[in-house]
Amino acid sequence: MCRFVEDDLFAVIIDENGNESESEEELSDSEENQNNKDPQNLLRKLKMEVTTHPGKGGQEVPVYSNDDEHPLDGPHTILHAVQCPKKFIATVAPTEVADTACFVCDSNLVSMQMIEEDADHIHWKQTMSTTHYYATDNWKDDFYRVTPLMCRGVLRGAYKVGKDRSGKIQRVDIIRVYRVTRHFSCWKSVPVFHRVISLVEAALPYKQMTSKQKQLLKANGNKLINRLFIQYYWRFQQSILNREQVLSEYAESSKRTRAKKSWIRVVKNVARLRAATSILAAAHKNHTL
Repeated sequence: MCRFVEDDLFAVIIDENGNESESEEELSDSEENQNNKDPQNLLRKLKMEVTTHPGKGGQEVPVYSNDDEHPLDGPHTILHAVQCPKKFIATVAPTEVADTACFVCDSNLVSMQMIEEDADHIHWKQTMSTTHYYATDNWKDDFYRVTPLMCRGVLRGAYKVGKDRSGKIQRVDIIRVYRVTRHFSCWKSVPVFHRVISLVEAALPYKQMTSKQKQLLKANGNKLINRLFIQYYWRFQQSILNREQVLSEYAESSKRTRAKKSWIRVVKNVARLRAATSILAAAHKNHTL
């Protein structure tokens, strides 16, 4: 039997013998799972028929994958986000997810704030947030971690350490660098259910590029991609009881949200009616005078 323990920075799992597993960040960046061993694992499925999940506004959201039981590490998160075909890119955020599933959203249309909405804190507890930088040499599948050079909070450059024995520091072209911001969360009442939201974006915005940098980007096919990779997964084997509890709590909060919106509409309508009544009364008074 295992229990899940959290503090403000990270989450760990402690088994019945008192042994701790890695934190969520360590698991996501070092765990040797099938997803990270074989980066083409998901891509083989892209010829399959697209399945969907309900999204905001009643729209259907394409499911990128629904059988990944471990969190992807940083480089593979970028890989799947960048190589994701257009038919799998969602334009709205998924809602009420209670199963293992991955989604890819256009971050120009869907923001982290849209997913972590006002009511989000009711169910989800953020266990950790990280920001790392990764670069690519071929713009395809060779993403690797780099160290950013910051000046007053602005990215000025990046470098990597050479793989040879000398360990020489090598400069990396900034237009080849991606920033990956990741938010790790778990369901409050069922902490074995997890969510990882990863914002993959160009470290240097297009508007800040020089003419030479824009030309180089164009020569490489304008591969400036900003996307959200959202992964829901169960730390242990999903149980019907836990899943039903998650769905039940989703439904309960939806009822409260609808009731709140209805009350707000009533209040606004009453305010409009009072304003109209005041205007009519003032007009009538002026007319009688």
